[in-house]
Amino acid sequence: MFSQSIPASWVYALQHAVYFVIYSAAGWILETIYRSLGQRRFINAGFLRGPFLPIYGIGATFVLLLAPFLRNQGLVLEFLAYGVVLTLIEYTIGAICEEFFGLRMWDYSEDPFNLGGRICLPYSILWASIAVGFDRWIHPPVAHIVEGIGTGSLHLLVVVMAVYFGLDFAISLNLLRKFVLRLSRVYLRRMSLSLLERTHLFESFNRLLMAFPNLRKYLDTVANFRNRLDQKLSSLQIRFLGFIENRTPREEEFRCFVRDIATNPEFLKTKDFRHHDSSIFRHAFRVAFLSYRVGKSMNLDARAMARGGFLHDFFLYDWRNHDLPELARESFHGLEHPHIALQNARNQFPLSVLEQDIIVKHMWPLTPSPPRHWESFMVSCIDKYVALYELMS
Repeated sequence: MFSQSIPASWVYALQHAVYFVIYSAAGWILETIYRSLGQRRFINAGFLRGPFLPIYGIGATFVLLLAPFLRNQGLVLEFLAYGVVLTLIEYTIGAICEEFFGLRMWDYSEDPFNLGGRICLPYSILWASIAVGFDRWIHPPVAHIVEGIGTGSLHLLVVVMAVYFGLDFAISLNLLRKFVLRLSRVYLRRMSLSLLERTHLFESFNRLLMAFPNLRKYLDTVANFRNRLDQKLSSLQIRFLGFIENRTPREEEFRCFVRDIATNPEFLKTKDFRHHDSSIFRHAFRVAFLSYRVGKSMNLDARAMARGGFLHDFFLYDWRNHDLPELARESFHGLEHPHIALQNARNQFPLSVLEQDIIVKHMWPLTPSPPRHWESFMVSCIDKYVALYELMS
């Protein structure tokens, strides 16, 4: 009865979300085996801490969407189409990493027929070959299993995995942000590191550097820095040094962004309500400061992320025991408080469209409407990361 009440298009979307998870895990297994054999020790491949490589899930999703249109067009056209699409995905994700972090996570510069080190012809041929085999022999039995899962179970699985991916993405992104910030501090102070200091720096980011060996050259570029004029640096390394100069978070800038909120008499009342391990105010401050730092590192709107992060839980009641006039006892706080926080924030401060979206979407995917901006998505992930940290502490 429940499955009949859900549109077929929604079931189709849920199934593809499950495929994304399955093939992200399969890609992680493939990459981990390949890298572990090459380095003769276990390597947790990929950006996330968990056993998932989302780039494989993204590639598989595009293949599945294209497959119905290509199967009857001949093997050559199918092969070429998959190669072009998967190469564009790899190039785009590589360009996003460079734009947000100034880092090249992988580098094909020494491989033949490469374009900017982000893609190369031999790997494009490999991806296309895997895609053809994937559509013909790997996906059909997987689809048979997934299609046998009940709609209710599918829905629950997708929600759980969305929450997990959001948390893992926020934690892993924070690790990469710390890597860039640590190198920023070293470079801006014009320091040269001793062998012991280099060892400690390497150990701090061991998993990240093992998963992406190409990042070591950025560590070497900064850790050995004395005088840029005396070094023969590649254009990418020079761009990276300029990148970390421009995107280093500064506490004074953050304070300037949120000073009016932190001194507002109405907002200061949030100190009186317990939340996780301390108060609403303290939790909101943590989310705001981490959101600001991530926004600076990723070249996003750090001001909107700081202010939206500070105001995201602007409600004045105990969410464990609430009643009118704040929130009726039978109402679910998790769904209602983003709208309450938005209204309270509107009453006290002028808000941009982006700041409003950050506040009202921070509980996604519990609330159905997804974030409209990268900043909103990131603050939502950071809020869950901070909440988990507070609850565990």
